[in-house]
Amino acid sequence: MGGMLIFWLMFAVLIWTITAVLGAASIGFDQKLFWAKLSFFGIASSGPLMLIFSLVFTHKRHWITLRRLTLLWTIPFLTIFLVTTNEFQKLIWSKIAINNDLNLLIFQFGPAFWIDTIYAYLCIAMADFMLIREYRRSTGLYKNQISIIVASSVFPMLGSIIYLFGFDPVPGLDTTIISFSLTSILITIAIT
Repeated sequence: MGGMLIFWLMFAVLIWTITAVLGAASIGFDQKLFWAKLSFFGIASSGPLMLIFSLVFTHKRHWITLRRLTLLWTIPFLTIFLVTTNEFQKLIWSKIAINNDLNLLIFQFGPAFWIDTIYAYLCIAMADFMLIREYRRSTGLYKNQISIIVASSVFPMLGSIIYLFGFDPVPGLDTTIISFSLTSILITIAIT
């Protein structure tokens, strides 16, 4: 089951990465917005998938129930719905502009975006908390795997903070994608 969860986490990051690349390569506001919306299938899924992976990896599968999974996926599903209908309610992106020099979209984020972002941070923090507790009880190879996974989970949060608070070197370039890709590679290396 852990291998399958790694696959789905990698798939979510792959969706996020490919849609970001296609959005950056697209010409025209409508095409860019289409890819930005599609990227949320990967964005909204990454945090919950990391949490579920951590539950399985730390031998807490019994915590994974249908009720808890339903609760866990409520915010991501609502976020995806709000992204697809953003033109009507502007809860994800309150304003969208295009940087013509760099051909990138610049977003002003609405309240639902921040709720989803905080939720993703909480999922990753909870995953790390469980992994750190498991680390203290572990020895040998398992301890090394956990330390790599926990260390690698810091990258997406740093990338996200850099992007969301305007510290990115290129306005409109989401550095979170790059950092989450690095995380996925490190987790795969740790597991194998």
